[in-house]
Amino acid sequence: MSGLRTLWRLIRLEINVVMGFSAWRHGGGRFGRGGRWALRRYAVFLLPLAFLPFLGTLYAGSSWLLQQIALVEQMAVPPGAGPGAGLGVEPGAGASPGLGVAGGPGLGLAKVLMALVFAGMMLFTLIVSLPYIINVFYLNDDLEILLPLPIPPWQVVAAKFAVVWAGEWGFTLLFLGPFIAAWLVSGPVNGILPAVYAGVMLVLLTALLPVLPLAAGALVAIAFMRVVSPSRGRFKEYMQVFGAMLGILVALGFNLVTQRVGQMNPQEIMERLTEPGGMVELTTRYLPPARWAVWLAAPDSVAQAVTGGLLLVGATVLAVALVGAFAQRWYLTGLLGETRPATVPGPLSRTLPSSAPSSRPASRPGSRPSSRPSSVPRSAPHALTLPRPRSWFAALFLKEWLVFWRTPGFAMYGLVTSLAIPVSMLLVFFFGAARSDLTRLLAELPELTAGLPVPLAPILAGGLTLFTAFNPILIVGFSREGHMAWHTLVLPLRPWQTAASKVALAGAVAAIPLVAFALLAGYVLRLPATALAVTIAWGIALNATGQALALAVDFMLPKLEWKNPMYVAQNSIGGFLAMVAAVLPVLILGGLGLCLWYFDVKGTPWAAALLTATALLAAVAGLLLSRAARYRLERAGI
Repeated sequence: MSGLRTLWRLIRLEINVVMGFSAWRHGGGRFGRGGRWALRRYAVFLLPLAFLPFLGTLYAGSSWLLQQIALVEQMAVPPGAGPGAGLGVEPGAGASPGLGVAGGPGLGLAKVLMALVFAGMMLFTLIVSLPYIINVFYLNDDLEILLPLPIPPWQVVAAKFAVVWAGEWGFTLLFLGPFIAAWLVSGPVNGILPAVYAGVMLVLLTALLPVLPLAAGALVAIAFMRVVSPSRGRFKEYMQVFGAMLGILVALGFNLVTQRVGQMNPQEIMERLTEPGGMVELTTRYLPPARWAVWLAAPDSVAQAVTGGLLLVGATVLAVALVGAFAQRWYLTGLLGETRPATVPGPLSRTLPSSAPSSRPASRPGSRPSSRPSSVPRSAPHALTLPRPRSWFAALFLKEWLVFWRTPGFAMYGLVTSLAIPVSMLLVFFFGAARSDLTRLLAELPELTAGLPVPLAPILAGGLTLFTAFNPILIVGFSREGHMAWHTLVLPLRPWQTAASKVALAGAVAAIPLVAFALLAGYVLRLPATALAVTIAWGIALNATGQALALAVDFMLPKLEWKNPMYVAQNSIGGFLAMVAAVLPVLILGGLGLCLWYFDVKGTPWAAALLTATALLAAVAGLLLSRAARYRLERAGI
């Protein structure tokens, strides 16, 4: 009981912090104080009136779709394309008088629409709620209050998750409300009692369905913050870049879909949706909760309603339990530190920040005191402990990794420019108007490449690296951002060690688009798993070699003063030389491969010669990088 009482108090605290109910009750904050407070407080209830035109539009659209379904119901159903494909509903399915569900072909089409609405709502909740989850879980000021308290992490996450669910439930009800009203008015529901049942079940589903995408978003947020852990300012930058990326992808996808759907009549649209392998089948296959929700809201029998309800409730409980277990182990932890119980203070050299002196300067007379404590008392039940790094390479690589991901200008720019081509190819392949031509070309391509007497791994690795190597800013910009001189002065490190950590960072970042390209190419060429793994490893090695040469060129250039390294690297002679150096290994290996091919060295010896040349190029690049790093430090007077 004490655990439930603590959880309830945490939920009340989170409601006051996140939703601002304390300011609502006491008249503070943005609403002001004094005699006008009551008027301002009740004026807030007028805000929903601004959504009435939008809600009316949603209701009109839902009613129009249901009316079109009623028209399609009167048409002949195409043979072999049941309107309830993927939902277990056949044309002319039996009726259930107790629930007031009418039979006939229109029943399947109405359920199709309901399943698509539920699936769209779940996907929309997952995408939109992710920034909100990160903000509530990590960036609120209540963590300074909760961290010193003897509260397990799962209870903190449970309270925050409840508040997130409450907020998202309101938005879900706002968006699904017009569809619910249209379903009760224009849908296949006959009678007062069936309408009451359908209305109650649909409102209940608005509370249950958001839990699953919110649980998935919570798992993604915990994993993301464990690796990245950006500050509040950086998080805002992340959300700006993420919103821009999402807007571009949504606009591109909407344009491609409307190009295909704009020339179809309602019957053709329904046939495409319900055909084998169509959107309905894919939706119900990869999002089974949408099908369970349809079983619960518009069942064919009592058994189907009970089955759908049990499956949906069971999946919801399992998702919440998974979030709690995940949070108990990884919430408020990171790659460089974690929160552990510390009721008995440990050695002074191993416990931070309880024993470490504050790094903040002393406040001057008359200055405003800081609202955050500079240290945690040694008797605090939780303290931040930093594990001792196992090697210099691991410590430097983790430092470079965190700096990279905490700088959205570098991280998002690098990933977007590298992933834009494969994402565009996938969108065009699956949704473009030329899908049939691409399908025929891809079907013929394996037959054309099967007769090649040489392994495809080095050719494919070189082609993949050419796409990713044209983004050397991932390492060029960080050559000065990483404070190599400071680490050389303070830590007993050699210049090549610091440079090696930067090259490792470039290889790790380049591995992300390389894997995406390789998987796409492997799907097209039907490569076996071994050849695909060799291709990815070879591409990463080539990219790391090129980035090492680019960094060496950058170290040899005169020192420049700028505010935006990306701009200068792209608009200067140094940036151009660095890009040339980044693709130099691919050009050298390409020339060597053509030369060996000319002298009739083919097959496995040809690939082995290229692999040996790759190793030699990597060794030369490492030597040049070490020399260039030493030259940079000597020129800086270190």
